[in-house]
Amino acid sequence: MIKWNINHNYNIIMRKPNPKLAQLKLEFHSNSILTMTDIKQILGTKVNMTAYRILSKLSYLSSYSHAGKYYTLPEIAQFDEHGIWEYSQVYFSQFNTLKDSMLHVLKQSTSGYSASELQELFKIPVYNTVLNLYNKQQVKREQIGNEYIYFSVSKYDRQFQQRRSEALDYCCPEYDDYLLLFIATLNEKQKRWFAGLQSLKLGYGGDKIIAQKLGLDVKTVAKGRVELAASDIDLSRVRAAGAGRPAIKKNLKS
Repeated sequence: MIKWNINHNYNIIMRKPNPKLAQLKLEFHSNSILTMTDIKQILGTKVNMTAYRILSKLSYLSSYSHAGKYYTLPEIAQFDEHGIWEYSQVYFSQFNTLKDSMLHVLKQSTSGYSASELQELFKIPVYNTVLNLYNKQQVKREQIGNEYIYFSVSKYDRQFQQRRSEALDYCCPEYDDYLLLFIATLNEKQKRWFAGLQSLKLGYGGDKIIAQKLGLDVKTVAKGRVELAASDIDLSRVRAAGAGRPAIKKNLKS
């Protein structure tokens, strides 16, 4: 017959709370964020591993700014719609790491983000992080105009189409009449170059979109784009022969 040591098992279940852990949690709620130096001082230890072992019981978050120097607790942070919380210019993510937070933001986006837009959002340099995500094929990237735009893998098609639409300066219907009026004032070369310029701004697939928008042949748009990209434009022939103000002949006295 098996005999149970009731008192022994009861002591295992009803372990006493760790006073150092309770004190650490209290200090977090008093100060909002702490450094590892602060944490070790509160716990009365000089050993990082000891501090991390106790800290891990609180499901802490480390800052994605300041090289992860600062710590907080999830229940303290007040995250915005992007899962970002700022306290005294120290930044935390609901998703803990900058990489995971960036993946979340890109997935929630309607038209992707450029590196500069991501940097404005996260308030720290992000180029290396987003490039690393791209190299690992965790995000997609397309060049639109003069910059690369990053997209969520799962929502790439919809985000890419929306971004290209936004890239058109005249994407709003109320500008269409003015645009067509402007195009009517251009000669054939100028129309071709203008269309090529707009296609370059859109990137891949821009020729077809611009051709439909301006009522031009897609080959005309492509030719203008190639000429602009190669700087293959003879400026001396832009003006038609005989155009412009007639030359004034001077009467020279003999």
